Amino acid sequence: ICSVCGEELTMFGSKELKNGTLCRNCAKKISQWITDEELKLKKVSSVKAHLVNREKNRAKLESFRDDLKAEGKYTIYMDTEKKMVAVSKKSDFRADNSDVIPVRLIKNVSVSVKPYEDTENVDVYLEMDVRNRMFEKISFRVNEFPGLEKDSEELKEALEAGKGYIKALVESGLVKGRKVKGDEQASRLIVLLEKLLSLLL
Repeated sequence: ICSVCGEELTMFGSKELKNGTLCRNCAKKISQWITDEELKLKKVSSVKAHLVNREKNRAKLESFRDDLKAEGKYTIYMDTEKKMVAVSKKSDFRADNSDVIPVRLIKNVSVSVKPYEDTENVDVYLEMDVRNRMFEKISFRVNEFPGLEKDSEELKEALEAGKGYIKALVESGLVKGRKVKGDEQASRLIVLLEKLLSLLL
């Protein structure tokens, strides 16, 4: 049975915890940013507390005013008054119960290039390192289709899209410091990423 709700476990969709098992229905309620590896390290008590906080998150979304947003495969919704962000792949981020993240808990925002499986192709990711008890990173693939070739136009477009996310966060005033300021440094980031890519492949 599920260690959280007590319901019978189904054949598919259950998740392993450090000292128990999570059923498919409960697993659907947890944050999308918690990886299976992270979940395996969580105790039942932590997951129960997390699910309570997920319901509180719905209430936060009701008053979340998305006055700015950076759109792409995923959309970063920004409440510049309350200094909070929410990231979702769905157009209705409230129905998606997207995690509301106070900007003060975001440690770093970056664009990274990662190898795609066991090939020479790559994917471009936007990553936010955050202070959260349940997950340490919000990470999503920028390119629509996985496995971009090194010198392809699709890779250049994905790098530009990653730059666009960061530029939007900077221009909103929510992200400051050495993150990437202005179009000149944003363009410099693309050059650095391309150099990194040439070293990786």
